[in-house]
Amino acid sequence: MIRKARHARPLNLGSESDRRMQAAAAEALSGSSYTALRQLNCSVSDGVVEISGTVSSFYLKQLAQAAMLRVQNSPDSVRNLIEVRESSPNE
Repeated sequence: MIRKARHARPLNLGSESDRRMQAAAAEALSGSSYTALRQLNCSVSDGVVEISGTVSSFYLKQLAQAAMLRVQNSPDSVRNLIEVRESSPNE
């Protein structure tokens, strides 16, 4: 028999606003028609959306940035940590 803890405390997942913004940011990326954007990571802390991962072009990096700006319309509230790794012809 499995017992549930009576006084379990919920994890601190940030503010309600951050959680809503996180959900919207994740939805914006997962709803993209670009596979590379659907594979990126995003997090929100203190109202700042942070996106990270790797894409193959600066164009895709900019598309991810634009998607986040639709979620959080202040450029100062988006940290774009996406790395661009262009594939070589031999790969």
